[in-house]
Amino acid sequence: RAIRLNPVLAEAYYNLGTAYYNLGQLTEAITPLKQAIRLKPDYAWAHSNLGVVYFESNRFTEAIDSYRQALRFKPDWVEAHCLLARAFYEADRSAEAIESLKRAIGLKTDYAGAYNSLGVIYYNTGRSREAFTAFREAIRFKSDYAVAHYNLGVASLVEHRRDAALERYHALKTLNGELAKKLYGGIYRGMLLNVSDK
Repeated sequence: RAIRLNPVLAEAYYNLGTAYYNLGQLTEAITPLKQAIRLKPDYAWAHSNLGVVYFESNRFTEAIDSYRQALRFKPDWVEAHCLLARAFYEADRSAEAIESLKRAIGLKTDYAGAYNSLGVIYYNTGRSREAFTAFREAIRFKSDYAVAHYNLGVASLVEHRRDAALERYHALKTLNGELAKKLYGGIYRGMLLNVSDK
């Protein structure tokens, strides 16, 4: 209705695009978000939300472009750096993903989620020692971060540090029983485990 009353209102298009996104209508969300950007080219939130829509549509190159535009207008936006990193990673551009996460951490040095994501990328690219360090940093800044505890346990097993994995298992028993059980399977049953970003 707001668009019919004032068709140049960028926020109305942004809200419409966001509403479509929230309803799971990704294709329909694109046009109003682009319209919001056309009316207000420096609208960082619209660029970012368009990036999210593209990302969830597996259009990673377009997501990268949208996140870069958001950061052009709001370069200190930590979350946008993390979203850009996810898009780079999904586009098989791990080195750029790592750099984006390092920029996010540079802006917010205690951002546990960025350290965990960095650890996941390091782990999945065969850099288990760096992953180990990143997961430890995530826990240092958020001691109850269950996924980071789990990931540190998995990385510990890869580094043949069963004692460290057991420490994570004991911490997880009070934080997240399901993750504790999975890590237990890796420690005692030799089950193959992978790290998680969620």
